[in-house]
Amino acid sequence: MAKLLVSLAGIAAVASSQAFLVDDFTSGSYNSGYISSGSVLGWTAATVPGGIRGTFLDIQNNPLGNDARLRVQSSFGVFQVSTESSVDSLVQIAYGFANNSTTLGSNDLNLDLSIDNLLKLSVRSNDIALPSSVTLFTNSGTSSLTRSLVIPGGIVPSSASVFTFDFSADAASLTDVDAIVFQFDGAPDGDYSFSSIEAVPEPATVAVMGMGVAALLRRRRK
Repeated sequence: MAKLLVSLAGIAAVASSQAFLVDDFTSGSYNSGYISSGSVLGWTAATVPGGIRGTFLDIQNNPLGNDARLRVQSSFGVFQVSTESSVDSLVQIAYGFANNSTTLGSNDLNLDLSIDNLLKLSVRSNDIALPSSVTLFTNSGTSSLTRSLVIPGGIVPSSASVFTFDFSADAASLTDVDAIVFQFDGAPDGDYSFSSIEAVPEPATVAVMGMGVAALLRRRRK
């Protein structure tokens, strides 16, 4: 009976490590409104780690005085940023911050991402190359790990793509993640949208776990 319980526990562990949905943008609608200077911070109750999604839109350069806007359209499950000609913007999506707070640890996530250490961003559309990064904060915000990549332009809904920020090399340091911050350094006149963020295990990790469970099951049959 004890071996059976161990086997079932192993199966459950593998099954539960297939994916962890961070955000599918189907809750917590938000609209920054059109801005042409300065920045706007937003905190929205949503079905996400910590229960609050933080957003930040900052106008870094705008010589023509045009507009930019950030929206979460929960009825469509879309996070969307649009900028007009000449508007250079910086956008962040943050999890692990309390309402109306920018203080690390103000809404500690206490997430164990040591197994689900690949963060996958589903990009619905993007018209201009978009430098992107993810930072994971640990140890009450005193330590951090960052991964960066460039999302290519020319992505349209019919060719939606998934981009992976790989933290598997630092898996041992991710047993207690306090906050997650995505950052996007948009080019002037750039528009982009996302449909989901997931944390998934490295395929090799799942394979090893699966082999271990299979061995336990074979041993029990014998």
